[in-house]
Formats: sequence, structure tokens, C-alpha cells
Amino acid sequence: TATIISAAANAGVLMIDELGSLNVRGEETTDKRRITDELIRTRHARLLPTIITTNLNPSALVAQFGRYAGERLGELCEFVEVAGQSLRFQE
Repeated sequence: TATIISAAANAGVLMIDELGSLNVRGEETTDKRRITDELIRTRHARLLPTIITTNLNPSALVAQFGRYAGERLGELCEFVEVAGQSLRFQE
């Protein structure tokens, strides 16, 4: 696991799809918070490009992953809201 986390933290470009969950009320699990924090810290320190998709707003990200991660995501990422209905599960 440490090798995978290190590879992701040091990748030239990292894409994280669907960070966080609308189903989680409050904090994420300790492991998920630790791994997310490590990835964000490393990528922020090295100014590495990171693309993240999420259904969460910035305050919900802070609630799930902590203030440090939320603030660094604000510095590391540009938030782009995509409005409209979900295309999933449509017939």
C-alpha cells in the first residue's frame, strides 16, 4: 500500500475520481483521511498537477478530510462547478 500511495503522491499528474462521499456524515475513516492528507501534502509541496472530481462542496470536503486538506485543496485546485442533472441511471 505504501508503494501505491508513494507512486500516486509523486506521479507527474494525478487524477482522483469522486473524492469523498455524499453518504458520509462528518469525518471520513482515519485511513482515508491519512492517505488523502499524505497525497495532498506531497503534491502541494511539489506543486504537482492534480485533477479531482467530487460531488462535495469545499465545506463538505473540510468536514470529511479536515481543515488542512480542505485548505490545501483550495490552494492546489481550481474548483469548477458543473451544474445539471446526473446522467447516471437514465434509460
